[in-house]
Amino acid sequence: MDHRWVYLALPLALLAGMTRGQACQSPLGMESGAIPDSSITASSYYDSGPFVNPPQAGRLNGLGWAPSGPSIEEWLQVDLGEMKAVTGIITQGLRDAPVGATLYKLQFSADGTEWTTYADGDGSDKIFANYVDPPNAPTTNVLDDPFEARYVRFLPQDFVALPGIRVEISGCEIESVPTDCSELYPGLQPSHNFGIYQDQCFWVGTFRTPKLNYMAAKQACQAQGGTLAMIKDEATQTFLSNHLKTISGRRQRRFWIGLDDLNAEKAFLWNDGTPLGEYDLFRSSAPHRIRDCVILYRTRRMARWDIENCDDRYPYICQLGGNGSK
Repeated sequence: MDHRWVYLALPLALLAGMTRGQACQSPLGMESGAIPDSSITASSYYDSGPFVNPPQAGRLNGLGWAPSGPSIEEWLQVDLGEMKAVTGIITQGLRDAPVGATLYKLQFSADGTEWTTYADGDGSDKIFANYVDPPNAPTTNVLDDPFEARYVRFLPQDFVALPGIRVEISGCEIESVPTDCSELYPGLQPSHNFGIYQDQCFWVGTFRTPKLNYMAAKQACQAQGGTLAMIKDEATQTFLSNHLKTISGRRQRRFWIGLDDLNAEKAFLWNDGTPLGEYDLFRSSAPHRIRDCVILYRTRRMARWDIENCDDRYPYICQLGGNGSK
């Protein structure tokens, strides 16, 4: 089966991990009409005789927005009304015909003035595919790196006949993150990077948050009353592996955790002073000399531990509190 033509429900792309309680994947209102017509605008729209394709027609399963001419300088813009967490995009070409944008870029903004172009893993502008043949078949793109925005723009890059498009945006309310974590630790942003496991808050940095060396990352967590994450058993490892899949996407693979042998070579201690127990996931037992600090290294299939130079800069994972409090 060619899954390009199947309208798949977005997978469990939880912005705050598997413990949040609900998937951040709900349609934000283009198809349903919850987003009003006045919130859908465009650089121009097609209006020739009996054929009119205004911005408001750019809803999923609508008629379809099309610009006034066959140009890739055009855009369709959606105002979500307030800041939302965006996790996926669903698109179609124009209705009942194999016509429309086949490739597009995505931009987002908090204020409608300063825009960020969604980037690929190598930092270049991400080009999304939209399949227009067969007509009316939705194309789902789950975002590897969800973002927060009020405004979202679609910029056609290639097309058949006209760069028209129909869209739905998937995500959730930012306020749906657990308030016990985000309110207890407001110094860690963005707040949707929190997850809860065994009544403790775990916060994950990503490629968008500051990268620190090991000691600076440790101090950042301590300043919030916590430590770098301590993975003392398989259950915690599994939780963090799942959490990283939903928070960091594919761009960031290395994260500081709270383990090092700075005091004595090969005598690894967790940040709370307890020694490394029987559970360890080091990828290699080779001598490491000046490398004394441990990262969680995540791949698509698994997450293991590596020993790195403590002066290297990476995102980090904080572990905070217990029983929902500091």
